Amino acid sequence: MEPQRRRAPEEVVRDLMERHFVVQAPAHVNLRSFETTALVNLGTESEPLYKARFDAVLELRGETYEEIGRIGPVIWLRTVAKPGETVRVYGNASAARRGDGPWQVEFALEFNPLPRLGQPRQMFEGETVVRGTDEERRLLGRLAELARERLALELPGYWMVEGLELLDTAIREDRIEARFSASLVLRDHTFAERAREDDVFVVAPVAEAGSRSALSGRASFLFRNGRWEVELAPENNPLTALGRPLAFFEGRVVIEGSEEEKAWREARHRRELEEMKRRQELEEQKRQAELAEAEHRRRLEEQKRAEAEARRRAELAELARQLRGRLALGLQGHWRVGEVTLSEPLEREGGVLEFAFTAPLELAEDTFVEKAREEEAVLVERVGTTGEVRTLRGKALARRADGGWRFEVEVGNNPVATLGHPVDFFGGKVLVEGSDEEKAWREARHRRQLEEMKRQQELEEQKRQSELAEARHRTLLEQERQKLELAKLQFEERLEQERLAREAARRQREMEKRQRELAALRTALQSPDPALRAMALDAALKSGDTGLRQLALHEWLKRTTRVALEIEAADKRGQETIADGINTFALDFANFDETSGSFTGQIVAPVQNQPADMQFSGRITGEAISLASPTCQATLRLGEDPVLRGELRCGGLVRYSNSSYAGIFRVSVPLR
Repeated sequence: MEPQRRRAPEEVVRDLMERHFVVQAPAHVNLRSFETTALVNLGTESEPLYKARFDAVLELRGETYEEIGRIGPVIWLRTVAKPGETVRVYGNASAARRGDGPWQVEFALEFNPLPRLGQPRQMFEGETVVRGTDEERRLLGRLAELARERLALELPGYWMVEGLELLDTAIREDRIEARFSASLVLRDHTFAERAREDDVFVVAPVAEAGSRSALSGRASFLFRNGRWEVELAPENNPLTALGRPLAFFEGRVVIEGSEEEKAWREARHRRELEEMKRRQELEEQKRQAELAEAEHRRRLEEQKRAEAEARRRAELAELARQLRGRLALGLQGHWRVGEVTLSEPLEREGGVLEFAFTAPLELAEDTFVEKAREEEAVLVERVGTTGEVRTLRGKALARRADGGWRFEVEVGNNPVATLGHPVDFFGGKVLVEGSDEEKAWREARHRRQLEEMKRQQELEEQKRQSELAEARHRTLLEQERQKLELAKLQFEERLEQERLAREAARRQREMEKRQRELAALRTALQSPDPALRAMALDAALKSGDTGLRQLALHEWLKRTTRVALEIEAADKRGQETIADGINTFALDFANFDETSGSFTGQIVAPVQNQPADMQFSGRITGEAISLASPTCQATLRLGEDPVLRGELRCGGLVRYSNSSYAGIFRVSVPLR
């Protein structure tokens, strides 16, 4: 008998990797082939650390599905792949052993197509329905019956739902949406409203009992509080065109063309004639009041225009007098400035000219002083006559400005102060005291006062009547406005309550869904199934939820015994260390305390340091892992990849008896 050939260590490791891959592969696939290449031992013979690349072909054992929606207890699935389909998986593999301990085999996939191939149906917990199957059609039949019952409740009682069919169904987030087509039958004769006055309806026959119509629209099905609920949104409304039964008209109903209608129309015509006559009388009264008011406004406008015209003439005259020269700025318009005589100017600093001046001032019109005022008339006494001359003396400073001269005038005397003002100054009607004109004005004023008093009384009476009518009209309008405003507020309040109820229900559904997802993910992270645990770990790390990522990091550290550090970069000393053969680092985890987050272990590297120098202790804080040994320290943070990245700082590494190495290495650890 020939002795059994001893297998090479590489052959044993290849077989070990294949057997571990079979164990870690999902249960719904078979391993068709497994090939390893570039197998190399980075450790020692007593503590080997093998690394290799692998290429595996997996075959599906049954149909796989993917979830396209979850509504209530029903999970909707779509078929993804058939039995016998194969996929290729490749990546890196490592196998390590410490002394006589068990082998630790790990795989790092570079490409994993299994997630896109779905899962077996039994992996989905709860009731499942596959799109396009008989079970889906049976469920849609139950929903169609529910929609028919809901439509029957919403329709008026004189309509009957004969049948309802669902078309073009689709899964939308938390609901099933579909188009529906319903066949409706009239239970009673219907009539349409042709006219209405007060509580009298004039109607005409529209349809007979037994008439049919079709109603189509959109239906939305939600699962809420343990049962299905349906929302219907009709797109056409044939019901309004087919009228209502006579019993649905509130008040007196008159059928078009009947004798009753003729009698009702004759009575209504008589009432309209009486109302028209009353409105004409009111309009005539209003027209007379408006004519009187318009005449009053016209007279007031004429008076305002006359006063405005008088002010305008005075302003133009004043402007013309100002433009005659800077020296006339301080004079009133009834004075004319004659030729101004200047003394010899004295030039001062800054180009300022100083000089004295004399100017003859001539009265352009008679002037008066006011004795008394009565209403719009001013009684005056003449104190100056046209042509009188006075002399104005003073000093002035002149500066050049804006292409001309700007003057500062200091008047030495004021010859015009005692000569009063012209007639235009007083405004209104000016009467010379004691004249015949004054007497005639007083008599005419008395007559005008009597006429104005009578006219004012008539206008006040007309205005009072108009105000009473307008007040009654405003009261009616305000009552109608208040009714409309109250109805509007009640409608808006109902809309807001419905919106708040819908928003609260939506938030509750989202919160419950989130809680279910988090609970399922936490359960999967602690599952004994490696494939399920790996998928849950990947989903938790990529979720963006801080709590889930920290939980996943704890689970990974609890279940990991050895992990290789991938060197991405190094400083100058670190590059020299790598070049001299210290080019791999691994972490062996020994103890992990879940309560405190602390752990211990050994740094594995091709060095000759004492084991105590490579022993480390560390702690997990949030999404970061920190550890330290006498020779190396590291802090690794969890990224979005998900990959742990950070720096490994080492010093005093011994490769040979008389060598010492150090360096700062940028390392990463893919979490799988």
